[in-house]
Amino acid sequence: IKKLGSGIGEWYNIKRFWDVYKRQVVVQVQKDTMPVVFKIDTIFKMTRGSCFGNCPVYDFSILNDGTVIWKGFRNTAKLGMHISKLDQKKIVEIQQYTKQILNLGLSSFYPEKSHEIISDFPTISFNFFDKTQSKKIVVNHSAPKLLFDLSDKIETWLDNTDWIKIEP
Repeated sequence: IKKLGSGIGEWYNIKRFWDVYKRQVVVQVQKDTMPVVFKIDTIFKMTRGSCFGNCPVYDFSILNDGTVIWKGFRNTAKLGMHISKLDQKKIVEIQQYTKQILNLGLSSFYPEKSHEIISDFPTISFNFFDKTQSKKIVVNHSAPKLLFDLSDKIETWLDNTDWIKIEP
């Protein structure tokens, strides 16, 4: 090692050398070992509201890595916040439904005429997300069968999933 100087000047030169060396190492590590970034996003969210009776009240979100976050509020077996995981095949299926629904140009509210709302029916809110767009559809009744098929399918998956309770 070559002597860089004496006293404060020596310290300054060593520090400067170290800073330059550190920067080169950091840049090299970043170039060689940075993992591919996987952005976690919500791909589907559903909220089921209350009715005058004992309708279950809950919402859940499904993320693109398969994570499911459930919040049960009333009249459901899972009260509080729970977390689970769906396999990638189911995530792909949800994403295919999302593309289909976004391309169909469905109404944002069913029934489309507000005077046809039945106040005792629970309201279901469907939120679909893909990389470029999103769609929220609020249903009181009379929605396209495709929406109910999707909610039935996902709720069946969720009924057959192991859950971890996060909070009461």
